[in-house]
Amino acid sequence: MPATSGIIQAAGQVSAQEHARLRAKTRLFTGIVVVSNVTGNSALTHGMKLLGDIGNSPLALIGALFHPWVALGVALLILWTLTHMALLSWADLSYVLPVTAIGYVLSALSGEFVLGETVSMGQWGGILLITAGVTLVGLTAPATAPHEDQAPQ
Repeated sequence: MPATSGIIQAAGQVSAQEHARLRAKTRLFTGIVVVSNVTGNSALTHGMKLLGDIGNSPLALIGALFHPWVALGVALLILWTLTHMALLSWADLSYVLPVTAIGYVLSALSGEFVLGETVSMGQWGGILLITAGVTLVGLTAPATAPHEDQAPQ
């Protein structure tokens, strides 16, 4: 390792290897966030539709948690929350929210093709705009400021 490499890293810049590792970790966690969100919301919706209108009493809502589809949906949404928290611990909010917005597209597709919902042309137009935005943000760096553990010593 060249002597200048340690100096560059000490100045708060990240090596190419560290950058590649961060990108891979970010992609993995982004994938988990998106998939757990879409599948969790789809399972929760399916379960609640099977139960029908249960009202809004806390006891009825707690009782709904014991339906297998609802329980699966809630479990996946807990996974979504935990991985989202982890992702936000190293990646910028201005990167995470737009990139994970692809979940909106996948949720609409799930609604249309899995849950049998009707998605209007206006909604598909909005989905196209979301996809373009996700693509643009996905080409940027996940973090713009050094994390606490990357600060010069």
